[in-house]
Amino acid sequence: MQFATFERSSILHELSLKPFSTVLEAMKEKDPAGMLSTTRVLSLLDEENYDDAISFLAGDFAKGVSINVVRPDTQGRMRTTSFFDLAHDYALSQKGRVVAETVG
Repeated sequence: MQFATFERSSILHELSLKPFSTVLEAMKEKDPAGMLSTTRVLSLLDEENYDDAISFLAGDFAKGVSINVVRPDTQGRMRTTSFFDLAHDYALSQKGRVVAETVG
């Protein structure tokens, strides 16, 4: 614990102050299989950068390992939905919430 406390300041000095999604954007050429796509989406959502998340998810990107979720549709039937579709829906809903809070 003493070592961690002592070294904390030097480690924080070494870390980038850039948002993590920016770091991932710079790595996209090194990720042709899309293995960082999920991480990039999560980073954009965590940073509340809904416009960029929506733009990324609406674009043509390599999905790497896609995570599928089973959830009921509007008629109650179970449907498989991808993580990326869920993230897109979430980003749209949060963007709408932010706009409503700004106007209201």
